[in-house]
Amino acid sequence: MAPPACVCSPLIARRLHHSNSTLDIAEIVRGTQLIEALHHTTADWGRLHRWFAHSYLRAGRPWAALSEFARAAVGGHGREVASDLRVILQSKVAGRTPASRDHNGDDAWIGMATAWIQELLDSSPEGILSQST
Repeated sequence: MAPPACVCSPLIARRLHHSNSTLDIAEIVRGTQLIEALHHTTADWGRLHRWFAHSYLRAGRPWAALSEFARAAVGGHGREVASDLRVILQSKVAGRTPASRDHNGDDAWIGMATAWIQELLDSSPEGILSQST
């Protein structure tokens, strides 16, 4: 077996799909409340409600999303909610799905991450790490 590998920069992946646990809003709320209680802290519920709204939109539940956007606005994120709703409405008028974010600024990072992953694949013993297609 090869020695453990490390990366000098953060390597993060995000995957969204219909069965994603991030769509279990009730469980996320329970978990957040537990963290608040255990660590005597307060979560940014306005930010969470905004994130819940986007999760509901991905799940095709626009009325639930609108409710969460309202909670986010009341929770201090009114400017961000207004911006989100503007982007959503503009994209609907243009007939397209809004992009989650502009990835053009990530090109250099993506290149570094790709090179690191390829180096890891190239240095691994046969069969230990395989590149999926």
